[in-house]
Amino acid sequence: TDTDSDTDTDTDTDTDTDPGLDPPEWVSIRVGDLGTCSPLSPCGGDLPGTWDISVGCLELDFSEIESSCTGATVTDTEGRARGRVVFGESWVERAAEIEVRLFVNLPFLCTFGADCEVVEELVEDSTGLEASCVEDGFRGCDCAIVSASEIHDEDLYTVEGAEIISATSGKRWAYCVDGGRFTYEDVSPEGELEPGIFTLGRVD
Repeated sequence: TDTDSDTDTDTDTDTDTDPGLDPPEWVSIRVGDLGTCSPLSPCGGDLPGTWDISVGCLELDFSEIESSCTGATVTDTEGRARGRVVFGESWVERAAEIEVRLFVNLPFLCTFGADCEVVEELVEDSTGLEASCVEDGFRGCDCAIVSASEIHDEDLYTVEGAEIISATSGKRWAYCVDGGRFTYEDVSPEGELEPGIFTLGRVD
């Protein structure tokens, strides 16, 4: 499936947006540092049908954030997603929205006592993401940084062992169908990987 993934920092995702496949309800997903997600054990299985996201896990490299200035720490994370994958015998359509929120403390050693509104603008300029920063009581700032993305693509596919292969891009996803659950992960040998491991429940 040739992924068309666009980042959108508009966090008002509670509105009735439609990525193209009558998206299901939002579900919480786990977001953590590297090593957070349990590895996927590919097993293959029958794909045709409609599947909705029920569980997800994303790993982020917090070291990049925490090394951006002395003492910066990720204090909490939140994530949610909604999406649907429809497989035919040889074609697939995906539609999904994913929202991740990181809570980061920037102490005085990072902000040098600057007003948190100024820090907020600097964070947005440096990350390209929406941020909201307030004083932490110690001349530093607590910032919530939001990343929102959307996937909507259609493609032909083939299956090789326990991998789904895009006919257009050659991207590969390891997968396992276990009863009414379908779990997959991007394992493409080249190019940027889609983040995370997602489990979907069969709708039909």
